[in-house]
Amino acid sequence: MISLKPPACVIMNKYSPCPKFSRGDAIMLFAGLYLVALGVGGIKGSLPPHGAGQFDEATSQGRKQRSAFFNYFVFCLSYGALIAVTIVVWIEDNKGGQWGFAISTGTILISIPVFLIGSSTYRTKIPKGSPITTVFKYMQLE
Repeated sequence: MISLKPPACVIMNKYSPCPKFSRGDAIMLFAGLYLVALGVGGIKGSLPPHGAGQFDEATSQGRKQRSAFFNYFVFCLSYGALIAVTIVVWIEDNKGGQWGFAISTGTILISIPVFLIGSSTYRTKIPKGSPITTVFKYMQLE
């Protein structure tokens, strides 16, 4: 069985595999991790309210549609995670890491135009008042 740990590095043995990481490699790694965290933080907090705001909660049809939206939303998140940790990881292990990055990048590049194509049909609400007063109003309720 292949170990997930890197090979042991024996400093005294010059033939021991001791991979060195450059400063540029470390910067690229951490920049990527921070960008992923920023992207996930933005999408997790903004997409559900955006979707929920598209339905009229005053009607029973709107409430049913909003409920269906959240069911599909959670299903798609779960299904996407399943694909990411099984199929994409298998491709990365067997074909190379560049293929996993290419699949992820391609998927994102396809999703942006799909989102923008639908933007003409989105319901938009013009904000009224200051967002700061809204935050303080909700803080006082708790």
